[in-house]
Amino acid sequence: MTGFEPWGKHKTNPSGELALEFGGIVLPTEYRSSERTLLAAVRDRTPRALVMLGLAESRKKLCIEMVAMNMDHADARDNARERRESRPILRGAPLAIPTRLPAHRLLAAVKSARVPVALSYHAGTFCCNHIFYIALARLDLPAGFVHVPRLRMVPWAVQRRGVKAMMEAL
Repeated sequence: MTGFEPWGKHKTNPSGELALEFGGIVLPTEYRSSERTLLAAVRDRTPRALVMLGLAESRKKLCIEMVAMNMDHADARDNARERRESRPILRGAPLAIPTRLPAHRLLAAVKSARVPVALSYHAGTFCCNHIFYIALARLDLPAGFVHVPRLRMVPWAVQRRGVKAMMEAL
């Protein structure tokens, strides 16, 4: 499991805290470094599946992402101060790649845990989508991405219960 470090105006990032809680790693919120860190961690740990988490500041529930897009584009700068605009992640690669996690099974598990959850068909075009696309394009294992809301939208204990339900369903 991966999550991200805090970025921008966010002093905390529940995705990184959740990843650590479940024995995962925290990725830098940087296009280049997150890629290197993820690929090295998978090489070192050889997981059977990969669940990546990221903060979606406007969402009010856990969102299981269905598709990664081959596009970096954001007004925000990453933590290395890099800003990307209308740039393919991998030139010549498919425009979109679907998740390789059993999304509907995960959705049912989180709902059963009484945690607000939905399927989402747009992971954004910032670092979350970037790492989601890299994982699907470069790794040969079941992988997917889940956006989590800010803690004031869904409290820590509820988010933790939802992630635990997903992990048990896997």
